[in-house]
Amino acid sequence: MFDGAWLFDRCTAPGTQGEWKVDETLTELIAKHEVEPIIVVGIDSNSHRDAEYAPYGNPLFFGAPKVFQGERVPEFLTEDVMPYVAAHYRVEKGREHTGVGGSSLGGVAALTALIKRPDVFGIGLLESTSMQYGNGQLLRDVTPIVMGPVRVSIGVGTEELGSDAKMLGVPNFDAAFVTLNQTLATNFKSAMANHPEVLLTVQPHANHGAAAWSARFPAAIKFLYPPAVR
Repeated sequence: MFDGAWLFDRCTAPGTQGEWKVDETLTELIAKHEVEPIIVVGIDSNSHRDAEYAPYGNPLFFGAPKVFQGERVPEFLTEDVMPYVAAHYRVEKGREHTGVGGSSLGGVAALTALIKRPDVFGIGLLESTSMQYGNGQLLRDVTPIVMGPVRVSIGVGTEELGSDAKMLGVPNFDAAFVTLNQTLATNFKSAMANHPEVLLTVQPHANHGAAAWSARFPAAIKFLYPPAVR
């Protein structure tokens, strides 16, 4: 999962965002046999996050020119992260066991991996994914999808930016943000070569932050990694 600083510890979370409580949630759910035993690897982010995670620019905040490297995310995961994890931990092989996830721009990075390497990543957790990147190009990248994941959970709030949207001069942004993620869910369901299971959660009044992502995480992870039938 991307933006690892937000996942496990509020002390490492930037600003006042808080944490996802991934470790506490999984410890409880695995003990109750509500989730298959899994490990979560947090991938760091830094001041270059925008350029490293994004394949395209953000039409709302273009700012200074950047060289976007998000297209290299799948290569980084498959050639650097996964071999290291496999060498140090006991993991199941196969796309049906291998997930990738993130929130906001981290969701964009995870989405890039899902659509570029469906042979590797069969599980996707996409929270408040910033589908506005590329001013429509990111959505066109998933229209259509030939091979989709096995399962993908897509979560979004109805007030992602709230009053900040008006301050930015885009008063309809929240409604557009929901529609973009709903369209993404529809595109995944329409994958030509398989029939992915898709969980779409539209959370009323939820905003763009760790509190909302943490609240949606238990249901999402139970959907993505249900306990195996013994």
